[in-house]
This record gives sequence, C-alpha cells and structure tokens, in this order.
Amino acid sequence: HDIQYRQHIAYQNTCYNQPPHLGWYLGYDTQTVPVPEIYTVGDNKRNPDLNGGTSRWDISDLYTGDRVELAIGVPTALINGVPMRIDNDNTDVVPIIDENDRTLVPIRFIAEAFGCEVKWDGEQRKVYIYNKKHPHDMFNALMKQLGNDSVFGEINKNYDPELCDYIEMTIGKTDYTAYAYEGKTASPHGDLADLYNAFQKTMDTAPVIVNDRTLVPLRAVSESILKNVYWNDGLVTVTDVEETITDADAAARLGEIKNAPVPRRIERVAINTTGERYYPEQLNIYGVTASDNDGNKEEGAVDLDIKTRWSALGKNTLTLDLGETPQTVAGVAIAMWKGAERIYPFSIEYSADGETWQTALDKTQNTGESEGFERYMFPEPVSARFIRYSGDGATDPNKNYCHISEIAVLGE
Repeated sequence: HDIQYRQHIAYQNTCYNQPPHLGWYLGYDTQTVPVPEIYTVGDNKRNPDLNGGTSRWDISDLYTGDRVELAIGVPTALINGVPMRIDNDNTDVVPIIDENDRTLVPIRFIAEAFGCEVKWDGEQRKVYIYNKKHPHDMFNALMKQLGNDSVFGEINKNYDPELCDYIEMTIGKTDYTAYAYEGKTASPHGDLADLYNAFQKTMDTAPVIVNDRTLVPLRAVSESILKNVYWNDGLVTVTDVEETITDADAAARLGEIKNAPVPRRIERVAINTTGERYYPEQLNIYGVTASDNDGNKEEGAVDLDIKTRWSALGKNTLTLDLGETPQTVAGVAIAMWKGAERIYPFSIEYSADGETWQTALDKTQNTGESEGFERYMFPEPVSARFIRYSGDGATDPNKNYCHISEIAVLGE
C-alpha cells in the first residue's frame, strides 16, 4: 500500500541497497499512531514523547468518521467513498420518498455499514436495530444470561448517552419503542426487560416492505441510533461524526453516485472448496460461527482438513451456513478430536433464518471409540439454511471441551 516505499525498494534493487523508511497509514479510520521507542546509545535516554510509557499518539481529532451516502432512487451507495450495491440481490431496492414526503431507506444496508445489528421477526412484522455504540446489546445479553452471573461486559468507550441501545419498529405503524440501558446487571434468572428503560416514540410515517425489503423512516432511526444524518437535495449522508456539507460538495457526491456503474453482484463462495470431500452427498458450507473458541477457531471444523479443529471450553455452539437457499439435510458426520478417549454429548438443530431453531437430532453422543467420522442421521430429512451443533462439552469434567476435527453436513 505504501507507494513511496515500494518505488524506493524497486530502484535500489539496481545498486547498493539502503532501504527507505516505511510511511504511516493515515486513513479515515486512524485514531492513534505508534510512538517510536527510541533510546540513545550511552546515556540511554528515551524518546520524551513516550510520556512515561505511553506508546501511541492520540490523533482522534483527525478521525473523519464512517460515512454512508445514498441517492434517492439509485441502487448504488458509497461506503467511505467505495461504491456498493444497496442490495446484493435486487437493484430495485433503493431509498424512496413516500407519500408523506419522508425519506425511507433499506435499513439493513445502512445499519450494518456502521456495525449495528438488524433482526427481523417475520411473524410479528417487527424490525429490531441494535446499536454498536452502546456497551450492551439485547442479543448478546440474552446469550450471556444463560450462563453468566454478570450479563454485561466492559463499558464501550464510545458510549453516547443521547442514543439508545436498540429500537423496535413494526411495519405499517408510526409508533415505535426505543430502549436505553439503565446501568444495572442481572442474575442468570433475572428479567432482562427490567434492565432497560422503554421510550414510546412516534414517527410521521411508517416502515414499509418494498421489493421484499424493509424500508424505515431515516430520521427516526438517526435520532435513536445513527445520530448524524444530512439531506442535500436528493443526497442522503449518514456519518458517525458531525460535519458541514456544502451544496457544491453534495452535488459532486450526488453526481458520483448516480454516474457510478452498479457494482457486480457479490457471489458467495463456499469455504469448504479446497480439499477432497469426505462424502459424495456432503453439502457446501458458506459460513461458520461459534459461540467461543480457545484459539482453535471454528474454520478448522469445516476446512476439509481433519488435522485442524474447533475447540471451546464447556457448553458451546457451532453454526453452519448452507448458503442463500434452503438445502435438504439428512444428517451430519462428525470427527471428534480425541474421540477415541472422550465422550461428547450434543444435539443438532436447524433453522431457515438463523433466528428460529428446531431440533433435528435429539441429544446423542459419539461412541468414544474413534477419532474418525461417525454418522448421525436425522429421523427424517429437514429443509434448512443453517445447521447448529449444540454441544455440552465432554463428560470428563477435567477435559470439558467441545472438540470437532471436522463436521460434514449430509444431503440426501
């Protein structure tokens, strides 16, 4: 990335080599820069800029923020200046002006650009948006509440008391609820709802579903979650810092968005494509996540290499993403690390959306006689986009880990 360094290395390949210094990366996201830990020979004086051990300069004042820029009716947007599809699958998904003269936007695209999390409840027709800027979010709290005395972790240094932790909107309704954390903790059996203040708010227009995507009023979301939203004659700018946008700058950015070619659709590629399949009916895996790991990461369980593994202490889950369309799954085959010495109880669950789970295979366990694959077939095939291994760890309390060398999801 460092053009100056690269060019100097190139020309010095032709003569006596005196490598040049590396440059600094000072990008939009740079907040600190390392201080050189320099000592003089002889008197051993150290760089006075280290300030008693501090080894980084704080340049957060130079931080220009994350930025999303959209144009009404245009399927392309800019994320930190880079053209992106608003919806990977459908170019008809665009920001709109509704009959109430209000701006509605595809919320998932914007929220995820800022690291927020969006959850959809199709049954209730509700959308939940969780704020990354706050120290706690409802989703992680629910997970942790199952096993930890303290639900919440360390306070996020970017905590903004003017923003909410999460908001809940309903399609077709102008009333919505914003939740703010009260600053308490809860026991594993406490009522999580008691930890939040709920604020009832009203918008002047309602969320809608257009082209099978949820569009929400941008102003309401910005006031609760994203904070800084600017409107300039067809250009919508969302940032995490306050700024001034001139009409000339807005017109230039709007022209850039409108004239940019629509980026190509991003094709998802299976992560288990390198190596030989263990079974002819073995399905592709497009993503894998785990509730925890001990350094042996979850990718080790699906990389078609039985010498690598996923490991995690105690009860844990391993979730496999089978792609954009549901697959017919008949069972799984699992090679347990040290499976000839240890017993690992587990169950298998499946889901169409990653939110609602059903049991595909009741609690079972490996034989304890093999480190190779053992097959676990479901009572009947299921249609699923996600398969989840839910493990209890090992029956030996001194070696209470989930250990999977390789897991194969089997089609019919």
